[in-house]
Amino acid sequence: GRRGGSGGYRGARWHTPEEARALFEGLPARNLTLSSAVALPTGGALARSVERVLPRGCLCGAFLLAAADAAG
Repeated sequence: GRRGGSGGYRGARWHTPEEARALFEGLPARNLTLSSAVALPTGGALARSVERVLPRGCLCGAFLLAAADAAG
């Protein structure tokens, strides 16, 4: 996937947490937080359980979400 992915992921961008933080540099944003999610097809309760036991700072899921407040 680091080279663009294939199939349904064709053109997808895969960023490390550090790369995602760097995308916000120079923008009027503050309080940047990153979260990840574990994607287990039909995982349901199992996926939610895994997410609860992972430390908040462990960004190792299949999806990475970046959120920030608009400075201004």
